[in-house]
Amino acid sequence: TLTNGQTTSLQSFSQNRVAVVYFWGSWCGICSYTSPTIEKLHQDNIPTLGVALRSGSDNDIARHMQENNLSFPNFNDSDGLM
Repeated sequence: TLTNGQTTSLQSFSQNRVAVVYFWGSWCGICSYTSPTIEKLHQDNIPTLGVALRSGSDNDIARHMQENNLSFPNFNDSDGLM
Protein backbone atom coordinates (compact mmCIF):
# COMPACT_ATOMS: atom_id res chain seq x y z
CA THR A 1 0.00 0.00 0.00
CA LEU A 2 1.35 3.37 -1.03
CA THR A 3 1.36 6.41 1.26
CA ASN A 4 -1.61 7.80 -0.70
CA GLY A 5 -3.67 4.69 0.13
CA GLN A 6 -3.51 3.07 -3.31
CA THR A 7 -2.22 -0.47 -3.69
CA THR A 8 0.21 -1.70 -6.32
CA SER A 9 2.87 -4.29 -7.01
CA LEU A 10 6.09 -4.06 -8.97
CA GLN A 11 4.63 -6.38 -11.59
CA SER A 12 1.51 -4.32 -12.17
CA PHE A 13 3.38 -1.02 -11.82
CA SER A 14 5.98 -1.75 -14.48
CA GLN A 15 3.63 -3.47 -16.99
CA ASN A 16 6.51 -5.24 -18.74
CA ARG A 17 8.68 -2.11 -18.59
CA VAL A 18 11.69 -1.32 -16.49
CA ALA A 19 10.67 0.43 -13.29
CA VAL A 20 12.82 2.53 -10.97
CA VAL A 21 12.69 1.65 -7.27
CA TYR A 22 14.25 4.49 -5.28
CA PHE A 23 15.18 3.95 -1.63
CA TRP A 24 15.43 7.29 0.14
CA GLY A 25 14.98 9.02 3.49
CA SER A 26 13.84 12.48 4.51
CA TRP A 27 16.90 12.54 6.80
CA CYS A 28 19.30 11.69 3.93
CA GLY A 29 21.42 14.61 2.72
CA ILE A 30 22.38 12.91 -0.54
CA CYS A 31 18.71 12.22 -1.26
CA SER A 32 18.04 15.96 -1.38
CA TYR A 33 20.26 15.99 -4.49
CA THR A 34 19.03 12.75 -6.08
CA SER A 35 15.27 13.07 -5.47
CA PRO A 36 14.77 15.83 -8.09
CA THR A 37 16.27 13.48 -10.72
CA ILE A 38 13.86 10.74 -9.65
CA GLU A 39 11.03 13.26 -9.88
CA LYS A 40 12.08 14.11 -13.44
CA LEU A 41 11.96 10.41 -14.38
CA HIS A 42 8.48 10.23 -12.85
CA GLN A 43 7.39 13.32 -14.80
CA ASP A 44 8.76 11.71 -17.98
CA ASN A 45 6.34 8.78 -17.38
CA ILE A 46 8.99 6.28 -16.34
CA PRO A 47 7.45 3.97 -13.72
CA THR A 48 9.02 5.17 -10.47
CA LEU A 49 8.36 3.98 -6.92
CA GLY A 50 9.97 5.46 -3.85
CA VAL A 51 10.58 3.57 -0.64
CA ALA A 52 10.80 6.07 2.20
CA LEU A 53 13.10 4.58 4.84
CA ARG A 54 12.56 5.59 8.45
CA SER A 55 11.00 8.89 7.41
CA GLY A 56 8.03 9.01 9.76
CA SER A 57 4.33 8.57 9.15
CA ASP A 58 2.54 8.69 5.81
CA ASN A 59 1.62 12.30 6.65
CA ASP A 60 5.27 13.14 7.39
CA ILE A 61 6.28 11.73 4.02
CA ALA A 62 3.48 13.61 2.23
CA ARG A 63 4.59 16.85 3.90
CA HIS A 64 8.23 16.23 2.90
CA MET A 65 7.18 15.47 -0.68
CA GLN A 66 5.06 18.62 -0.90
CA GLU A 67 7.76 20.86 0.64
CA ASN A 68 10.28 19.55 -1.91
CA ASN A 69 7.97 19.61 -4.97
CA LEU A 70 8.09 15.82 -5.36
CA SER A 71 5.15 13.72 -6.54
CA PHE A 72 6.41 10.20 -7.28
CA PRO A 73 4.49 7.47 -5.40
CA ASN A 74 6.00 5.99 -2.23
CA PHE A 75 5.85 3.03 0.07
CA ASN A 76 6.50 3.85 3.72
CA ASP A 77 9.15 1.64 5.34
CA SER A 78 8.91 3.39 8.69
CA ASP A 79 10.91 0.74 10.57
CA GLY A 80 13.54 0.19 7.86
CA LEU A 81 12.83 -3.52 7.42
CA MET A 82 12.33 -3.44 3.66
